[in-house]
This record gives sequence, C-alpha cells and structure tokens, in this order.
Amino acid sequence: FALQRHSCCVPPAAVPRGPAQNSGRSGSHGGAVNRGIRQQKLPAAPLNSSIPISAFTPNTVRGTAGRTLPQLYQEYSRRLFAANAMDFDDLLLKAVEPFKNDPDVLEMCTEDGELRCIPISETGRAFFWNQSTFDLAGIAVPDSFDALCQAGTVFKEKLGDAYYPLALGWYDRMLFTVYLLQCRYGREWVSGGALQYSESEIAWALETIEMLEQTHVIPPLKQIAGGGADSFDKDENWITGRYGGIYEWDSSAGKFIDSLESGQKLTVGTYFSDLGEYHGGFSKIAQGFAISKHTADPEACAELIAFLVSNEEAVRLLGTERGIPLNHKAYDICGSAGLLGDISAEAYQRMNDWIGFRIDPDFEHASLKGTGGVYEDVFTGLSYGDYSVSQAADRLYAGIQAALAGE
Repeated sequence: FALQRHSCCVPPAAVPRGPAQNSGRSGSHGGAVNRGIRQQKLPAAPLNSSIPISAFTPNTVRGTAGRTLPQLYQEYSRRLFAANAMDFDDLLLKAVEPFKNDPDVLEMCTEDGELRCIPISETGRAFFWNQSTFDLAGIAVPDSFDALCQAGTVFKEKLGDAYYPLALGWYDRMLFTVYLLQCRYGREWVSGGALQYSESEIAWALETIEMLEQTHVIPPLKQIAGGGADSFDKDENWITGRYGGIYEWDSSAGKFIDSLESGQKLTVGTYFSDLGEYHGGFSKIAQGFAISKHTADPEACAELIAFLVSNEEAVRLLGTERGIPLNHKAYDICGSAGLLGDISAEAYQRMNDWIGFRIDPDFEHASLKGTGGVYEDVFTGLSYGDYSVSQAADRLYAGIQAALAGE
C-alpha cells in the first residue's frame, strides 16, 4: 500500500471506479467483488452525464449498446450493492462520515478546497504537574498563573536551587508565548496568511517568559542543555522530580509518566483563567492518513483507511497509541473497551474543553522550528543574555513574517 501520513490525497475523479470493500473487511477480502464486477469495470463520470455508449470502446463494457451513462451508473450501483461493496469515492466518504459533526477538524486537513488527509487524532499542549514534588514543597499544584509565579519562590526556599515548578525548552517557550498572547488578546496566531500580533505584543509575552526565568519559575535554557537530554522524559531533573511540571502535548503523557522514578505521581493541570478572558493555545492534527497520487492501488488504500478509522476491531487494537481518536464512533468504541481512563485521555478532554484555536500550517515551518531556526535562536539568545527582549521580539517577528512570505 502506498498509504502515507499527512500526504496529498489523490482526487477521486482521477481514479477509475471499482470495488473496494466487502463486509467491512480490509486487505484482499474482496475476492467475490473482484470476480463479480472488476472484469466489467465501468468508467467514472458524473451522474448527470448524457454521453452515449459509443464514446467507449467495446472492450470497456459489454452488453450496453444504446444506453446512456446514467443508466450504466445505475447498473453499476446495483451490482455494487448486490456484492455488498463500495467504490473508491464511497470509501473515502465512509472514512469522513464520522467527522460530519466536527467540520473544524476536517478544515485543518483541507487546503485549496481539497481534503488532504483523513484526521485520526488531535493534540494540544496541556500542563502536567508532579504532585509528589509539590507535596514536598508544601503547596498545591498551580491552578492560576499567579500561583505558578509564587511557586518559584517557594521551590527555591524550601527545596533548593535545583528545583523548579515548571520546565520549558525553547520550543515549549514558543508555544507558551502563543498561549499567553491568545489568552490576553483572543486572536488567531495567523489568519489569512498574516501574523495577527504586533511586535510590541510579542515583546510583552517574551518579557513575561524572561520574568519566569528570573523568578525561579523555569530553569534557564543553559541549565536544561546541561542535562544532556533531548527531551524532558530523558532528563534526570524530570525523572527525579526536580522539575515539578511541564507544558506538553496531551498525547505524550504516557512517556513522561513512565520515566518518573517510583513513588512520583503525575497529574493533569488546569489552564490559567487569570491570564485573560480568552482560551489561549491551539490544537493540531496528531496523525492523519492520506493516499499518495502515485499509488498503484488507491482503492485498496481507501479500503484500508476506512477499516482503520471505523472497524471496531481495528479501533480497539490501535487504542490511544496515537492519541485519543477524533471521530465519535472510534471514541465510543475506545470508551466501551475501557481505553479512555488514562492520563492522556484526561488531558485530551481538558484540552478539548479549553482550546479554541487551531495551529497555522506554517507554524512548524522548517525555518522556524527546525534546528538552528528562528524559535531556537530567539529563545536561546534571550535566555543566554545575547538578546534583549526588544531584540528577541524583533527577530521573532521578522522571522515569522519571512516564513509566511515564503522567503
């Protein structure tokens, strides 16, 4: 199968119609359909077409002289129904159908008016707190931004310089910047290809992050880099509880729980309502399936997608490995199977109830998020003292503008 994730879905009109599914089964279980229809495959065309049969070669369709294409299509549909089969277009519609009540989800996978992939799961950033560390400090996990700021002083005085309430890497800080701005101003990060925040507004968010570092709420990036780990689940400071919290994708909770030393307890935090009247932060598609325009058998790929997103056995096997399922049918199947009781499901539900913004397609552009890109340069430079807040804001603003302009 030439099935790809986040790829370009071949337009149905470019694919010959034919059988693709039998009794909801995938793979090669369509033998009866193949024998009953594929030998007499009919060409694809609109239902309202009046093209005469003379436009087709004798070998294409047998026993159809004098019949128009709508009549042929009726016969084609009758045979599909009799064989308990669906054609390629219907298979894709079957995969999309579970999302009919969530058009915003499909919109995230749509470009130039075409659905580019079938979304499987969605994810967003959430706060996770090490309850054991906060118990050691004698305070509750933060339920407000003010409480988070106060926790920095408590951690330093009661636990020592090595302990911090929250750890944020350079990309975490970029996401936290967006969270701060959207909570305060309530605007999309990018709309219509244009950045919706001014350089001065971005400077305010960077100043806030600098304040968190200076007041012992978050560790300096130099200290995080000294840990020698490429992610916090591998960082000794997280594993032993010296970092009391993280701001991570809800779908990643499992690995952070698994990495904690015995006796540590991770809990899902709340979003901070005292940052503003809006619900900041955005979600994105964690996984999507698409069909490459170069595949030799798009019908089989469509059948596989339909199977993965709607077949009960397949949904149970996949579970929440790639995040909480987006479509309601798969979600209900997982719920009935008892697969939605973990911390990832709790974090997803909290995220889903809070977040009202969607990620901009260019937010993770290589020039911005890539190693040595704008985000790393700005936040590392600010933390190391190489840039002032105004210089960092200028570089971030200019870098994003350049990425949006395609430079």
